[in-house]
Amino acid sequence: MKKILSVLIIMSLMVMSLGSIAMADSSSIVVHDVESTPVNTNVIYKFIDPSLKTDPIALEKFPSLMMSSVASEQYLYSYYKIRDHRIVGYNSLPTYNQKHIISIAKGQTVSTTRTVSTSGSVSFESSPSTEIKGLINSSFGISGSVTYEVTNGTTFSFPSEWTAYNSADFYLGVSADKHKFTLDKVDVYQVSVGNYGFTLEHRTDSNGSKTQYAHKPKKVVYSKPGSH
Repeated sequence: MKKILSVLIIMSLMVMSLGSIAMADSSSIVVHDVESTPVNTNVIYKFIDPSLKTDPIALEKFPSLMMSSVASEQYLYSYYKIRDHRIVGYNSLPTYNQKHIISIAKGQTVSTTRTVSTSGSVSFESSPSTEIKGLINSSFGISGSVTYEVTNGTTFSFPSEWTAYNSADFYLGVSADKHKFTLDKVDVYQVSVGNYGFTLEHRTDSNGSKTQYAHKPKKVVYSKPGSH
């Protein structure tokens, strides 16, 4: 979609709301566009826990569940769910995978003649399990890497911040925000109830709670001054 990317965020505003984009010299850039998708905290990630029995077992070891009509139970699967989520840091990684979009002379408004793309991926702190990675990636809506684009025909105007210069260069890059997740592990059992068939028991594992930090990528478009 064609649009003029006017200055949406100047450095003073970034300090109040988003912090400064992490770069080698953040004082010499102006951020024009930041795009980040919402987090879906209602997702779950199913898996089989090999440490739990998959054969039917008697319920004598679960007195609180025993009924005259209850015969046995069988482990079916487990899943992780998100108990709590929050953003704990903005622009938590240095901007990376920068791609040059266009150069503009002072006073000009120019449209791009090509599509510029770059990509980013979720970065995890520590070494979480495949299941935890799967849950968090699903909550971000990201599988593997995500591609960001500035499409052909996007219009850029010379930034007013660079009036002391004769030209400006626009770039597309990837930044990230740091997210904190508190996760619960739930084990699901099929419990037989005599002649009444069966019911499903969802049991939160008291030892299965996990805290995980992840850096979620986001699109950044910024400019730097050219020559005086």
